[in-house]
Amino acid sequence: MFKYLRTEAKPLSPQLANEFATMTHFDGERPLKTARLEYLRKELEEGRFYSPRWAIARIGVKTFRMNGQHSSSVLTTSNGVFPAGLHAFIDVFEGDSEADLPDIFALFDRPESNRTGTDRVIANARVHPELNDVSSHNVRDACAGIAFALTQDEKSDLSVEDRAKLVHDHIDFVLWVSPFISCSRLRRTPAVAALFKTFEKDQGAAHQFWDLVQQESHTDQNNPTRWLARLLLQISGRTKKVESRSKNWSTRAIYVKCLLAWNAWRRGTVTDGKYHASSAIPKVL
Repeated sequence: MFKYLRTEAKPLSPQLANEFATMTHFDGERPLKTARLEYLRKELEEGRFYSPRWAIARIGVKTFRMNGQHSSSVLTTSNGVFPAGLHAFIDVFEGDSEADLPDIFALFDRPESNRTGTDRVIANARVHPELNDVSSHNVRDACAGIAFALTQDEKSDLSVEDRAKLVHDHIDFVLWVSPFISCSRLRRTPAVAALFKTFEKDQGAAHQFWDLVQQESHTDQNNPTRWLARLLLQISGRTKKVESRSKNWSTRAIYVKCLLAWNAWRRGTVTDGKYHASSAIPKVL
């Protein structure tokens, strides 16, 4: 069994941060995430870092860090921008044995008590009045696509908050892409990522290409826009022909196939969309 004892407010200092960063930690603590560290470092450098909420657990004579590894680690390498006048609020727990540590750890960042990813995206988006008419789902899906396009990593360690903040630098794309991703076949993350990369390359050409994909309006059945439209329909599972449904392609594979179709369209050729996991992601033409 464990119990909450109190919350201590201590002046935030380099010594306290170092004490927390090097403290014995619960073995189930998640590994440090580079993206989270970079996000906190930017908040620190730009003066938005606020008083952290940390936690410890005392088991007999031992003390374990239960919350605060990222913020304390960043503070120990603050490079002359350590915040002044802040306090660290430290929640103190006590347990009977180390078997209580997982239960104490589970108190922090509980999904049911957190804002959802959509909530966080919309909170960031709504500071821009021009995005008020864009649905919350479209803003969320646009940010997910941007995140994948920037990292090209299905297991990106960008935090939910980092993804949500992408909206600030990409307002024009969110406005442009919203009508496209209202179409179910285009709202999957790899397709949105390809929309983003082609938008960055040539907005006018991107609008023409994706309109052809969305409408399936090109007269040539072999045109890359028709090929991609069929592929995305198969991937979405909406085709009635079981034998024509695509296998379960990875996010990266679908992204690459979208780019292959775009590149073929730009060249005026066709594509078979062959994908090899070991191949580099193609350059956007």
